[in-house]
Amino acid sequence: MYTVEVRTQNKPQEGTENGGGLGDPAVVEVETWPGGSLEPTNGKVELLAPLLIKVSWSPPEGLIGTVEAYHVLAKRNEETVRSEEVSGTTTSLHLTQLEASVMYKIFIQAKIAPNSQGKGGRLGPEVFIDEITTGTTGGGDDLPSASGLSGGAIAGIVIGVLIAVILVILIIVLITRRRSQNAMIDDFQWSEGTGLSYFRDDIEMQSIGGDLESIL
Repeated sequence: MYTVEVRTQNKPQEGTENGGGLGDPAVVEVETWPGGSLEPTNGKVELLAPLLIKVSWSPPEGLIGTVEAYHVLAKRNEETVRSEEVSGTTTSLHLTQLEASVMYKIFIQAKIAPNSQGKGGRLGPEVFIDEITTGTTGGGDDLPSASGLSGGAIAGIVIGVLIAVILVILIIVLITRRRSQNAMIDDFQWSEGTGLSYFRDDIEMQSIGGDLESIL
């Protein structure tokens, strides 16, 4: 910010030396425009999934001013097919809903904020980052496809499902046996009024032993 003063140089009264000198100043404050480098740096493009691209960058180095926003451009055959804007504090962006098997050229552009007097705001040059080709399959823009899983991961999933199924079957078998044995005990109590305690203990011991054998 600069303060500029403008004064008049008054002539003295003709024939005398009176009335000369400097007049009162007219004062104005002026702020220079943003300057320095306007180009974002360290641009990087990554293909995270067949139709998902991550673009990252760093702020301009040597910028005198403030970045208001960034524009990320995706071009196909020199034509801009996608343009996304993010805030000046953001340094990465995910591009989704892209076409399969298409080569995109990715550019980043900084939008410079004006000074406190509303002057000097402008777009910096488009900075080419890299070109990248999308995949041939997509089943979801934001998640990798199932084909991206390793053989070990798939085997682990299959084994986990099989174990869960076996456990469910064992539980059903145990519950069915328990109900059958309880029904036998009820029949014995109805038909015989004595020897109940011994019979119940014997049935429970047999049940526990049978359950352990079936599990092992």
